[in-house]
Amino acid sequence: MLPDLSAYVAPDICSGGEVRINFTIEDLCDTLTADGTFKLTAPDPVWASCSPENSSTSSASDACLTGEQLDIEFQAWKDGFSYGGGCEPLTTNWDELMALDWRNFGNMVDGYEVPFTLRVSDICSSDSATCTFTIPPCNPVCNTVYAFSNPEELEPGDAVADVKCFLNEGYSNWGWSNFIEQPEVGDTVYYMPLYAGNPDCSAITEPVGMVTITYTIGGTLTVDYDMHGDYYLTEAHVNVGCEWYAMKKNGSPTVAPGQYIHGDMMDMATSYSVDFADVSGDVWVIVHGVGCYIDGYTPDPMADSDSNNNTIACTASASVSPESESVTTLGLKSTNLKVYPNPFSETVTFEFKTHSNAHATLEISNLLGQKVATLLDGPVEKGVLNRIDYTPVYETPGMLIYRLTINQSVQTGRIIYKK
Repeated sequence: MLPDLSAYVAPDICSGGEVRINFTIEDLCDTLTADGTFKLTAPDPVWASCSPENSSTSSASDACLTGEQLDIEFQAWKDGFSYGGGCEPLTTNWDELMALDWRNFGNMVDGYEVPFTLRVSDICSSDSATCTFTIPPCNPVCNTVYAFSNPEELEPGDAVADVKCFLNEGYSNWGWSNFIEQPEVGDTVYYMPLYAGNPDCSAITEPVGMVTITYTIGGTLTVDYDMHGDYYLTEAHVNVGCEWYAMKKNGSPTVAPGQYIHGDMMDMATSYSVDFADVSGDVWVIVHGVGCYIDGYTPDPMADSDSNNNTIACTASASVSPESESVTTLGLKSTNLKVYPNPFSETVTFEFKTHSNAHATLEISNLLGQKVATLLDGPVEKGVLNRIDYTPVYETPGMLIYRLTINQSVQTGRIIYKK
Protein backbone atom coordinates (compact mmCIF):
# COMPACT_ATOMS: atom_id res chain seq x y z
CA MET A 1 0.00 0.00 0.00
CA LEU A 2 1.38 3.39 -0.98
CA PRO A 3 1.67 6.09 1.69
CA ASP A 4 -0.67 9.12 1.66
CA LEU A 5 1.38 12.25 0.69
CA SER A 6 -1.54 14.68 0.35
CA ALA A 7 -0.62 16.58 3.50
CA TYR A 8 2.69 17.73 2.10
CA VAL A 9 2.78 21.20 0.36
CA ALA A 10 5.55 22.34 -1.97
CA PRO A 11 7.57 25.44 -0.92
CA ASP A 12 6.55 28.87 -2.31
CA ILE A 13 8.37 29.53 -5.57
CA CYS A 14 9.27 33.07 -4.53
CA SER A 15 10.19 32.35 -0.89
CA GLY A 16 11.91 29.00 -1.43
CA GLY A 17 12.27 26.33 1.29
CA GLU A 18 12.25 22.54 1.68
CA VAL A 19 9.81 19.73 2.48
CA ARG A 20 10.99 16.50 4.25
CA ILE A 21 8.91 13.38 3.74
CA ASN A 22 9.07 10.30 6.03
CA PHE A 23 7.03 7.18 5.35
CA THR A 24 6.88 3.49 6.31
CA ILE A 25 6.00 0.48 4.16
CA GLU A 26 5.26 -2.90 5.76
CA ASP A 27 3.80 -6.30 4.93
CA LEU A 28 3.40 -9.65 6.78
CA CYS A 29 7.06 -10.35 6.54
CA ASP A 30 8.90 -7.04 6.79
CA THR A 31 8.75 -3.30 7.58
CA LEU A 32 10.66 -0.62 5.60
CA THR A 33 11.11 3.10 6.39
CA ALA A 34 12.26 5.83 4.00
CA ASP A 35 12.60 9.61 3.89
CA GLY A 36 13.36 12.32 1.29
CA THR A 37 13.76 16.09 1.03
CA PHE A 38 12.43 18.45 -1.67
CA LYS A 39 14.35 21.75 -1.70
CA LEU A 40 13.49 24.95 -3.71
CA THR A 41 15.88 27.92 -3.84
CA ALA A 42 14.16 31.34 -4.08
CA PRO A 43 15.24 33.49 -7.06
CA ASP A 44 17.17 36.69 -6.51
CA PRO A 45 14.85 39.73 -6.47
CA VAL A 46 14.81 41.93 -9.57
CA TRP A 47 16.64 45.24 -9.42
CA ALA A 48 16.77 48.46 -11.46
CA SER A 49 19.33 51.24 -11.28
CA CYS A 50 20.51 54.33 -13.13
CA SER A 51 23.44 56.68 -12.95
CA PRO A 52 23.07 60.12 -11.39
CA GLU A 53 21.94 63.06 -13.51
CA ASN A 54 23.88 63.76 -16.70
CA SER A 55 27.09 65.74 -16.59
CA SER A 56 25.75 68.85 -18.38
CA THR A 57 26.05 71.96 -16.29
CA SER A 58 22.82 72.86 -14.55
CA SER A 59 23.42 76.61 -14.77
CA ALA A 60 22.75 78.87 -17.73
CA SER A 61 25.41 78.85 -20.42
CA ASP A 62 26.27 81.54 -22.95
CA ALA A 63 26.40 78.85 -25.62
CA CYS A 64 23.88 76.12 -26.24
CA LEU A 65 25.04 72.55 -26.58
CA THR A 66 24.72 71.50 -30.19
CA GLY A 67 22.31 68.78 -31.21
CA GLU A 68 25.26 66.45 -31.83
CA GLN A 69 26.66 67.10 -28.35
CA LEU A 70 23.27 66.48 -26.78
CA ASP A 71 22.83 63.24 -28.73
CA ILE A 72 26.13 61.93 -27.31
CA GLU A 73 25.29 62.98 -23.75
CA PHE A 74 21.77 61.62 -23.97
CA GLN A 75 22.96 58.21 -25.14
CA ALA A 76 25.50 58.11 -22.32
CA TRP A 77 22.70 58.91 -19.89
CA LYS A 78 20.56 56.10 -21.31
CA ASP A 79 23.50 53.71 -20.99
CA GLY A 80 23.53 54.43 -17.27
CA PHE A 81 20.24 52.53 -16.82
CA SER A 82 20.39 48.79 -16.09
CA TYR A 83 18.42 45.96 -14.46
CA GLY A 84 18.89 42.36 -13.40
CA GLY A 85 17.94 39.57 -10.99
CA GLY A 86 14.65 37.74 -10.95
CA CYS A 87 13.71 34.92 -13.22
CA GLU A 88 12.30 34.83 -16.68
CA PRO A 89 10.07 36.11 -17.98
CA LEU A 90 10.89 39.67 -16.85
CA THR A 91 8.61 42.61 -17.64
CA THR A 92 10.31 45.99 -18.29
CA ASN A 93 9.75 49.32 -20.07
CA TRP A 94 13.26 49.19 -21.54
CA ASP A 95 11.93 49.76 -25.07
CA GLU A 96 10.39 53.06 -23.93
CA LEU A 97 13.79 54.18 -22.66
CA MET A 98 15.47 53.29 -25.94
CA ALA A 99 12.81 55.23 -27.92
CA LEU A 100 13.19 58.36 -25.77
CA ASP A 101 14.29 61.52 -27.66
CA TRP A 102 15.39 64.63 -25.79
CA ARG A 103 14.01 66.85 -28.61
CA ASN A 104 10.40 66.05 -27.68
CA PHE A 105 10.39 67.60 -24.23
CA GLY A 106 10.96 71.34 -24.51
CA ASN A 107 12.84 74.33 -25.89
CA MET A 108 16.57 73.80 -25.60
CA VAL A 109 17.10 77.56 -25.35
CA ASP A 110 15.01 77.83 -22.19
CA GLY A 111 16.38 74.57 -20.79
CA TYR A 112 14.31 71.65 -19.50
CA GLU A 113 14.46 68.20 -17.93
CA VAL A 114 13.81 64.72 -19.30
CA PRO A 115 12.89 62.37 -16.41
CA PHE A 116 12.53 58.61 -16.87
CA THR A 117 11.60 55.79 -14.50
CA LEU A 118 12.82 52.31 -15.45
CA ARG A 119 10.49 49.60 -14.13
CA VAL A 120 11.23 45.86 -13.98
CA SER A 121 9.26 42.94 -12.48
CA ASP A 122 8.86 39.16 -12.52
CA ILE A 123 6.31 36.94 -10.78
CA CYS A 124 8.01 37.46 -7.43
CA SER A 125 9.36 41.00 -7.19
CA SER A 126 9.53 44.44 -8.79
CA ASP A 127 11.82 47.47 -8.68
CA SER A 128 12.24 50.89 -10.31
CA ALA A 129 14.86 53.59 -10.74
CA THR A 130 14.35 57.23 -11.76
CA CYS A 131 16.96 59.56 -13.23
CA THR A 132 16.71 62.92 -15.00
CA PHE A 133 18.55 64.25 -18.05
CA THR A 134 18.98 68.02 -17.73
CA ILE A 135 19.41 70.43 -20.63
CA PRO A 136 20.69 73.73 -19.21
CA PRO A 137 19.23 77.04 -20.41
CA CYS A 138 21.28 79.24 -22.73
CA ASN A 139 21.87 82.97 -22.43
CA PRO A 140 20.89 84.78 -25.67
CA VAL A 141 22.83 87.80 -26.91
CA CYS A 142 20.30 90.52 -27.80
CA ASN A 143 20.71 93.82 -29.61
CA THR A 144 18.62 96.70 -30.85
CA VAL A 145 17.99 96.40 -34.60
CA TYR A 146 16.94 99.09 -37.09
CA ALA A 147 16.17 99.02 -40.80
CA PHE A 148 18.24 101.32 -43.01
CA SER A 149 17.71 101.99 -46.72
CA ASN A 150 21.37 101.41 -47.54
CA PRO A 151 22.03 101.51 -51.31
CA GLU A 152 25.32 99.63 -50.83
CA GLU A 153 23.35 96.52 -49.85
CA LEU A 154 20.70 96.79 -52.58
CA GLU A 155 20.48 95.54 -56.13
CA PRO A 156 20.60 97.95 -59.08
CA GLY A 157 17.12 99.30 -59.72
CA ASP A 158 15.89 98.77 -56.15
CA ALA A 159 14.03 101.74 -54.67
CA VAL A 160 16.18 103.76 -52.26
CA ALA A 161 14.55 105.87 -49.56
CA ASP A 162 15.79 109.18 -48.20
CA VAL A 163 17.01 108.61 -44.65
CA LYS A 164 17.26 110.57 -41.40
CA CYS A 165 19.85 109.37 -38.88
CA PHE A 166 18.85 109.90 -35.25
CA LEU A 167 22.41 110.78 -34.19
CA ASN A 168 22.62 113.56 -36.78
CA GLU A 169 19.39 115.04 -35.44
CA GLY A 170 20.70 115.44 -31.89
CA TYR A 171 19.40 112.22 -30.34
CA SER A 172 21.61 109.88 -28.30
CA ASN A 173 19.83 106.80 -29.69
CA TRP A 174 21.17 105.40 -32.94
CA GLY A 175 18.80 104.40 -35.73
CA TRP A 176 17.21 105.62 -38.94
CA SER A 177 13.90 106.88 -40.29
CA ASN A 178 13.16 106.08 -43.95
CA PHE A 179 11.08 108.23 -46.31
CA ILE A 180 8.57 106.17 -48.30
CA GLU A 181 6.81 107.74 -51.26
CA GLN A 182 3.21 106.98 -52.08
CA PRO A 183 2.96 104.91 -55.27
CA GLU A 184 1.59 106.61 -58.36
CA VAL A 185 0.78 103.37 -60.19
CA GLY A 186 0.84 99.87 -58.73
CA ASP A 187 2.82 99.06 -55.61
CA THR A 188 6.10 100.50 -54.34
CA VAL A 189 8.55 98.07 -52.72
CA TYR A 190 11.59 99.01 -50.62
CA TYR A 191 14.20 96.55 -49.37
CA MET A 192 16.10 97.61 -46.25
CA PRO A 193 18.87 95.69 -44.46
CA LEU A 194 18.36 95.28 -40.73
CA TYR A 195 21.38 96.18 -38.57
CA ALA A 196 22.08 95.18 -34.96
CA GLY A 197 24.23 97.12 -32.49
CA ASN A 198 25.23 99.79 -35.03
CA PRO A 199 25.81 103.04 -33.07
CA ASP A 200 26.68 105.07 -36.15
CA CYS A 201 24.91 106.78 -39.04
CA SER A 202 26.77 104.53 -41.48
CA ALA A 203 26.39 100.76 -41.56
CA ILE A 204 29.41 99.47 -39.60
CA THR A 205 28.02 95.99 -38.86
CA GLU A 206 26.78 93.24 -41.13
CA PRO A 207 23.01 92.95 -41.73
CA VAL A 208 21.21 90.47 -39.49
CA GLY A 209 18.02 90.50 -41.53
CA MET A 210 16.08 92.18 -44.30
CA VAL A 211 12.98 94.35 -44.08
CA THR A 212 10.62 94.65 -47.03
CA ILE A 213 8.21 97.60 -47.06
CA THR A 214 5.37 97.36 -49.58
CA TYR A 215 3.15 100.41 -50.14
CA THR A 216 0.11 99.66 -52.31
CA ILE A 217 -1.92 102.00 -54.46
CA GLY A 218 -4.88 101.01 -52.30
CA GLY A 219 -3.36 102.59 -49.19
CA THR A 220 -1.95 99.54 -47.39
CA LEU A 221 1.62 99.62 -46.11
CA THR A 222 3.15 96.29 -45.07
CA VAL A 223 6.40 95.84 -43.16
CA ASP A 224 7.98 92.37 -43.35
CA TYR A 225 10.95 91.33 -41.20
CA ASP A 226 13.08 88.33 -42.22
CA MET A 227 15.95 87.40 -39.91
CA HIS A 228 19.19 85.88 -41.16
CA GLY A 229 21.11 82.88 -39.84
CA ASP A 230 20.79 82.31 -36.09
CA TYR A 231 18.99 85.60 -35.39
CA TYR A 232 15.40 85.78 -34.18
CA LEU A 233 13.05 88.56 -33.02
CA THR A 234 11.60 89.05 -29.55
CA GLU A 235 10.18 92.56 -30.11
CA ALA A 236 9.09 94.64 -33.09
CA HIS A 237 8.22 98.35 -33.15
CA VAL A 238 7.21 100.31 -36.24
CA ASN A 239 6.37 103.97 -36.61
CA VAL A 240 4.59 105.24 -39.72
CA GLY A 241 3.94 108.96 -39.73
CA CYS A 242 4.07 112.28 -41.50
CA GLU A 243 7.20 113.38 -39.64
CA TRP A 244 10.47 111.48 -39.50
CA TYR A 245 10.14 111.05 -35.73
CA ALA A 246 7.44 109.64 -33.45
CA MET A 247 5.29 111.77 -31.18
CA LYS A 248 4.81 111.58 -27.44
CA LYS A 249 1.33 111.98 -26.00
CA ASN A 250 2.19 115.57 -25.07
CA GLY A 251 3.02 116.31 -28.72
CA SER A 252 6.80 116.47 -28.41
CA PRO A 253 9.02 114.54 -30.84
CA THR A 254 10.82 111.35 -29.83
CA VAL A 255 12.64 108.39 -31.36
CA ALA A 256 11.98 106.05 -28.42
CA PRO A 257 10.48 102.77 -29.73
CA GLY A 258 7.97 102.68 -26.91
CA GLN A 259 6.25 105.70 -28.48
CA TYR A 260 5.91 104.20 -31.98
CA ILE A 261 2.38 103.63 -33.22
CA HIS A 262 2.88 99.85 -33.36
CA GLY A 263 4.62 97.48 -30.96
CA ASP A 264 4.52 93.72 -30.53
CA MET A 265 6.25 91.00 -28.52
CA MET A 266 6.97 87.54 -29.88
CA ASP A 267 8.74 84.30 -28.96
CA MET A 268 11.73 83.61 -31.20
CA ALA A 269 10.12 84.72 -34.47
CA THR A 270 12.36 84.34 -37.50
CA SER A 271 9.93 86.39 -39.59
CA TYR A 272 7.31 88.99 -38.71
CA SER A 273 4.79 91.03 -40.69
CA VAL A 274 2.56 93.98 -39.82
CA ASP A 275 -0.04 95.64 -42.07
CA PHE A 276 -1.02 99.30 -41.80
CA ALA A 277 -4.39 99.33 -43.53
CA ASP A 278 -5.16 103.04 -43.93
CA VAL A 279 -2.15 105.04 -45.18
CA SER A 280 -2.06 107.93 -47.63
CA GLY A 281 0.61 110.32 -48.82
CA ASP A 282 4.36 110.12 -48.45
CA VAL A 283 5.33 108.78 -45.03
CA TRP A 284 8.34 108.25 -42.79
CA VAL A 285 8.83 104.71 -41.51
CA ILE A 286 11.01 103.64 -38.57
CA VAL A 287 11.49 99.89 -38.28
CA HIS A 288 12.91 98.75 -34.94
CA GLY A 289 13.22 95.45 -33.15
CA VAL A 290 15.14 93.41 -30.62
CA GLY A 291 17.16 90.72 -32.36
CA CYS A 292 18.83 87.86 -30.49
CA TYR A 293 21.08 84.90 -31.20
CA ILE A 294 22.62 82.04 -29.22
CA ASP A 295 25.96 80.49 -30.09
CA GLY A 296 25.50 76.97 -31.39
CA TYR A 297 21.74 77.23 -31.83
CA THR A 298 19.68 77.81 -34.97
CA PRO A 299 16.02 78.55 -34.21
CA ASP A 300 13.27 76.71 -36.03
CA PRO A 301 11.48 78.87 -38.63
CA MET A 302 8.55 80.65 -36.97
CA ALA A 303 6.37 83.39 -38.47
CA ASP A 304 4.35 85.97 -36.54
CA SER A 305 2.12 88.80 -37.74
CA ASP A 306 -0.15 91.63 -36.66
CA SER A 307 -2.15 94.52 -38.10
CA ASN A 308 -2.60 98.20 -37.31
CA ASN A 309 -5.76 100.15 -38.16
CA ASN A 310 -4.56 103.69 -37.42
CA THR A 311 -5.39 106.21 -40.14
CA ILE A 312 -2.16 107.83 -41.37
CA ALA A 313 -2.84 110.68 -43.83
CA CYS A 314 0.19 112.72 -44.89
CA THR A 315 1.26 115.21 -47.54
CA ALA A 316 3.63 114.36 -50.34
CA SER A 317 6.30 116.98 -49.92
CA ALA A 318 7.64 119.37 -47.31
CA SER A 319 7.22 122.12 -49.89
CA VAL A 320 3.46 121.61 -49.90
CA SER A 321 1.35 123.74 -47.57
CA PRO A 322 0.48 121.90 -44.33
CA GLU A 323 -3.22 122.27 -45.02
CA SER A 324 -2.85 120.43 -48.32
CA GLU A 325 -3.21 116.70 -48.71
CA SER A 326 -1.21 116.78 -51.93
CA VAL A 327 0.62 113.56 -52.63
CA THR A 328 2.17 113.54 -56.08
CA THR A 329 3.31 116.37 -58.31
CA LEU A 330 4.25 115.65 -61.92
CA GLY A 331 5.94 118.64 -63.52
CA LEU A 332 3.60 121.09 -61.78
CA LYS A 333 5.03 124.36 -60.51
CA SER A 334 3.89 125.46 -57.09
CA THR A 335 0.20 126.37 -57.09
CA ASN A 336 -0.16 126.97 -53.32
CA LEU A 337 -2.83 124.28 -53.36
CA LYS A 338 -4.79 123.94 -50.13
CA VAL A 339 -7.27 121.17 -49.36
CA TYR A 340 -9.29 121.61 -46.18
CA PRO A 341 -10.68 120.30 -43.94
CA ASN A 342 -9.14 116.90 -44.50
CA PRO A 343 -10.56 114.55 -43.29
CA PHE A 344 -14.01 116.10 -43.85
CA SER A 345 -17.57 115.09 -43.01
CA GLU A 346 -19.67 117.26 -45.36
CA THR A 347 -17.73 119.56 -47.68
CA VAL A 348 -14.05 119.82 -48.63
CA THR A 349 -12.61 122.98 -50.18
CA PHE A 350 -9.85 123.23 -52.81
CA GLU A 351 -7.98 126.54 -53.18
CA PHE A 352 -5.16 127.33 -55.60
CA LYS A 353 -3.56 130.04 -57.70
CA THR A 354 -1.55 129.63 -60.89
CA HIS A 355 1.52 131.53 -62.05
CA SER A 356 0.15 131.94 -65.57
CA ASN A 357 -3.09 131.76 -67.49
CA ALA A 358 -3.89 128.09 -68.06
CA HIS A 359 -6.53 125.44 -68.57
CA ALA A 360 -7.33 123.49 -65.39
CA THR A 361 -9.33 120.39 -64.53
CA LEU A 362 -10.08 119.06 -61.06
CA GLU A 363 -11.49 115.54 -60.85
CA ILE A 364 -12.43 113.18 -58.01
CA SER A 365 -12.02 109.39 -58.32
CA ASN A 366 -12.49 106.44 -56.02
CA LEU A 367 -9.74 103.96 -55.14
CA LEU A 368 -10.77 101.76 -58.06
CA GLY A 369 -9.83 104.58 -60.44
CA GLN A 370 -13.46 105.37 -61.35
CA LYS A 371 -14.17 109.08 -61.79
CA VAL A 372 -17.01 110.20 -59.52
CA ALA A 373 -17.00 113.97 -60.10
CA THR A 374 -15.49 116.71 -62.28
CA LEU A 375 -15.27 119.89 -60.20
CA LEU A 376 -13.49 122.11 -62.72
CA ASP A 377 -12.81 122.00 -66.46
CA GLY A 378 -11.99 125.40 -67.88
CA PRO A 379 -9.61 128.37 -68.00
CA VAL A 380 -7.97 129.90 -64.91
CA GLU A 381 -6.21 133.26 -64.71
CA LYS A 382 -2.78 134.04 -63.35
CA GLY A 383 -2.76 135.06 -59.68
CA VAL A 384 -6.52 134.65 -59.22
CA LEU A 385 -7.64 132.53 -56.26
CA ASN A 386 -9.70 129.55 -57.40
CA ARG A 387 -11.96 128.09 -54.71
CA ILE A 388 -13.96 124.91 -55.39
CA ASP A 389 -16.17 123.12 -52.86
CA TYR A 390 -16.95 119.42 -53.11
CA THR A 391 -19.83 117.74 -51.28
CA PRO A 392 -20.16 114.00 -51.96
CA VAL A 393 -23.67 112.91 -52.90
CA TYR A 394 -23.61 109.19 -53.45
CA GLU A 395 -20.14 108.26 -52.27
CA THR A 396 -19.71 106.05 -49.23
CA PRO A 397 -17.29 107.25 -46.53
CA GLY A 398 -13.68 106.42 -47.18
CA MET A 399 -10.69 107.58 -49.18
CA LEU A 400 -11.00 109.47 -52.48
CA ILE A 401 -8.37 110.66 -54.94
CA TYR A 402 -8.29 114.16 -56.42
CA ARG A 403 -6.43 115.06 -59.62
CA LEU A 404 -5.62 118.67 -60.45
CA THR A 405 -4.35 119.17 -64.02
CA ILE A 406 -3.01 122.54 -65.12
CA ASN A 407 -2.12 122.43 -68.81
CA GLN A 408 0.05 119.29 -69.03
CA SER A 409 1.08 119.15 -65.36
CA VAL A 410 -0.69 116.98 -62.79
CA GLN A 411 -1.00 117.04 -59.02
CA THR A 412 -2.81 114.24 -57.18
CA GLY A 413 -3.65 113.55 -53.58
CA ARG A 414 -6.09 111.91 -51.24
CA ILE A 415 -9.02 113.17 -49.23
CA ILE A 416 -10.77 111.29 -46.48
CA TYR A 417 -14.56 111.44 -46.33
CA LYS A 418 -16.01 110.66 -42.90
CA LYS A 419 -19.72 110.95 -42.16
